[in-house]
Amino acid sequence: MEIFNQIKNIKTSLEARNFIEQRLSQLMNNDKKEIGYNTDVTVYENFVTPNIKINVQAQKVPVKKSNPEGVLLGSIKVDDPIMYWHLMDAVLNSKDPYEAVFRAVRSYFVSQKVDSNPLKKIKKRDLVFRHLSMKKNVPISIKKISKKKIGMCLEKSVAAHNMFKFLGIDSDYVVTGTFVPDHMASKSFVPRPNGASHHSYIIIYPEGRDKYAIIYDTACTNGTNYPMMFYLNDRKRRCLFENKEIVVDNNDVKDAFKKTINIKAKVSKTERKYSILKDAYPETIFAKNDKKLALKREL
Repeated sequence: MEIFNQIKNIKTSLEARNFIEQRLSQLMNNDKKEIGYNTDVTVYENFVTPNIKINVQAQKVPVKKSNPEGVLLGSIKVDDPIMYWHLMDAVLNSKDPYEAVFRAVRSYFVSQKVDSNPLKKIKKRDLVFRHLSMKKNVPISIKKISKKKIGMCLEKSVAAHNMFKFLGIDSDYVVTGTFVPDHMASKSFVPRPNGASHHSYIIIYPEGRDKYAIIYDTACTNGTNYPMMFYLNDRKRRCLFENKEIVVDNNDVKDAFKKTINIKAKVSKTERKYSILKDAYPETIFAKNDKKLALKREL
């Protein structure tokens, strides 16, 4: 919380710019590698610098012998300091780092107009990767992803990962994991793709790596100012990084919100929705089917 509180005290844009430049210089490292699809790095724990090439599943195509998974790959690079201006602004309007990161990711990537037509968004995203990354074989700047508001779980997760690092909270970026939704009372995560639904998310360590961990899933929103979070005890954390499937449930949601931000999470008993209650905030309901998504409180 030290860096979070320092940002709260920033008064001018010049102070903010100097703070961003100084903090980024502290976080830069010499890693030059590829991570993600078709690499041996599916979980990355360092700050993601512009020298890192992140391989992305950009488009599904007919399966062939040369491409048994039926995937066309693109790549991106995280090279936009404007991302941290969004974070600074979010900190000034948030009560804690977890809310600030979620607000900043949404501000940087999300457009309600674009998200209102998911199929069109996917086609737009595929077109960008096909024309730029795959045709020219160069990583796409995350600036382009932000400008067109076509960020998916992979880009949202790497942004959240870097933002937590910026705030001094340790995290791991699960580049190409697997998320298997069952129903709201049961979800499972695996850190390596296994042919099921590929997904990116991050794992944060609010009190350091020697204590508990939290799955922080920026692409799975509950309609409040926070994403879905799941508490990982020692056993689940070990299983996750031994590439064993773990199942998270309603109690893990409650424990995560309680541990990180002292929020009382009231999870419904139905399979299709749950609710989060915080102080005097209205109840928010999340349904699996987007067409039935009912939000009583917006950002």
